[in-house]
Amino acid sequence: MKKTILSFATRNFECSVRADNKKIDKRQNALLTVLKKRDKLCELLPRSELKFTYEEKLTSLSSELSALNLCPLGNLKSLPIQNPIFFENTSYEIEILFVDSVTSCVPTHHLQRIQDNFSVNSVKTVKEPAWLRLNLNFNNDLGWFALPFSYVRNGITIEQCLTFEVWPFKMDMEKDLSAIYKVLDKAHPLLRFSWKSATEQIFDRSRFQHEPFELLWLAEFKSLNEQMQKGYKQILNAPHNRLIPEEVNLKAERLKGKLPNKLAEKARADIQAKLLNRRYALNQKRLSLDTPENQFVKYALNAISHKLEQIKQKVSVLDKAITKKGNASVFSRAFYDNLYELSKPYQQFKRFPLFKQISDYKGLKSESLVLQQKSGYSLVYQSWHKLKYYLDVFGDEASVSVKNIAELYEVWCFLQLADILQSPPFNFELMGKKPRLIDRLDKQNLEYGVKEGSESLFLFSRGNGDQEVKVELMHEFSIGKKNKNAKNQKSSYVSWMAEHKPDIFMKVTFADELEYVWLFDAKYRIDSGTNDRDMVPVDALAQMHRYRDAIIYRHDADTLSRPVFGAYALYPGYFKEQNGKNPYHQSIEQIDIGAFPMLPGQNQKWLVEFLKEIIGEDSSTKIIREESPTYFTQSIDIKKRNSTKILPKGIYSKKYLI
Repeated sequence: MKKTILSFATRNFECSVRADNKKIDKRQNALLTVLKKRDKLCELLPRSELKFTYEEKLTSLSSELSALNLCPLGNLKSLPIQNPIFFENTSYEIEILFVDSVTSCVPTHHLQRIQDNFSVNSVKTVKEPAWLRLNLNFNNDLGWFALPFSYVRNGITIEQCLTFEVWPFKMDMEKDLSAIYKVLDKAHPLLRFSWKSATEQIFDRSRFQHEPFELLWLAEFKSLNEQMQKGYKQILNAPHNRLIPEEVNLKAERLKGKLPNKLAEKARADIQAKLLNRRYALNQKRLSLDTPENQFVKYALNAISHKLEQIKQKVSVLDKAITKKGNASVFSRAFYDNLYELSKPYQQFKRFPLFKQISDYKGLKSESLVLQQKSGYSLVYQSWHKLKYYLDVFGDEASVSVKNIAELYEVWCFLQLADILQSPPFNFELMGKKPRLIDRLDKQNLEYGVKEGSESLFLFSRGNGDQEVKVELMHEFSIGKKNKNAKNQKSSYVSWMAEHKPDIFMKVTFADELEYVWLFDAKYRIDSGTNDRDMVPVDALAQMHRYRDAIIYRHDADTLSRPVFGAYALYPGYFKEQNGKNPYHQSIEQIDIGAFPMLPGQNQKWLVEFLKEIIGEDSSTKIIREESPTYFTQSIDIKKRNSTKILPKGIYSKKYLI
């Protein structure tokens, strides 16, 4: 049952947030447990806040959560909240009820799917005030969620935005999430960004390189927009000018001031000779606005205007392509209106007479103190360089939409496993070039995807001769149905009933060409029913069983086998130092089904020990465990039975020596 977990009123509206208060308590306790496991001295949850774009006068504040410490009333631009109350995978109902003097209201979120979740009484009636109501579940989106809206009060349109932070309860957002981002950025910086995410992350200044991506440019531009506009206004009020030399040809009657002696004597002689139509070359200086500095600000103005229009057109084309396929539009009308409002001032600046007097920018021959120090020019110059080099330097608290944590955790697990194989004690070497994991821009989701199957292949090798071991590591290797249309029809790995795409497909080939397959699936989930230890949900383990049973290897037309030696879930469980035994060690030893906790900052000891058993350490000899009688069967005559042999490809001996 939902209760009001937060309610506050301002002079313009009342806002209430409703949720299952028992579930919120559980989420807070789970987060505190996560933090305590990492730091025994941690006794308090991190502080949170609700931000306003423009200052509001708070007239009342209440909550049914006992742990919530309320702040004093008064004029605020930020409402401090003692403990986090907004969590991933939690449903909320947010209602904004406007005062009588507000005649109309409208939500203005940039995503159409968020707009569709609003219920709105947009126009005040005699019986009912204007109101907005939003039903929302953040799923696995983490970071800052913005709830923008506009309303008309006393004939004046006011735009306001409530912004609050959505927290995880399975990991430490400050440490774990930052570590995951660091790994992903090293692989490819654009991998984690998404146009369609409901939440945003605020980034401090950091350095990384990547190709152009309009989402990042737009985020950086929004953070610099106010500074840029202020600079242009100052320039238009007091433009820089300088004296420039020019040669003019004047008649004697127009010669004024002090003249060169030779020119004065010649002019007097011509006048005496009554040669009055002669003209005389004179070098003068005049004030001009056509300076390199003004040429630069005109160039930057045109570039910004063009870029904003380019983004609008590109997003519009992608959005239309999505709707043509019968899918809902990604972006709302408010998104396009916002782009228009961003570009409007710059279009107005371009129409000023100043820029009509200025020629094209030809570059600067030397450093300009005007651009670096003069009022207005320095603001434009600094902002422009931050925009220009956003590929290298990104930050200053620019907010960017990021993919949900479940997707990012999956890719991080894949990259971590690749890194473990290349590190001691395994020391595998990468054969060939490192695969470029990032795929082309997904026009359906307006984000960069991760390559799948053979396109994501890491091929590792170690040792020579009878000590050689090769490992193939693939992300989401697709194992399709046994038909002509199967995506992997050229592959010998097939599935009859449905397509399967395990997150991590690891095939190990030994010196005598025997092949073993192990599967890993990243599950950003923790079983809520276990309080003492972090465990993976039971249905995640059931999926591991399905993988092993459903995936078939076709040796030839008559011989089939089940090649998957084991399948394991990877989940964000925390076990300090991973001392003792893995909670799933028995099932892994008995049936090769289980799970491994995997989080940044841990040594992944249990996973490393398991890999030592199955593929051995560098330059060592290990024995793979005997074939499990419940799993491998060699006594079946395939020609007399329709069932398949349950064995890895090519295994006919009971023991294999590395």
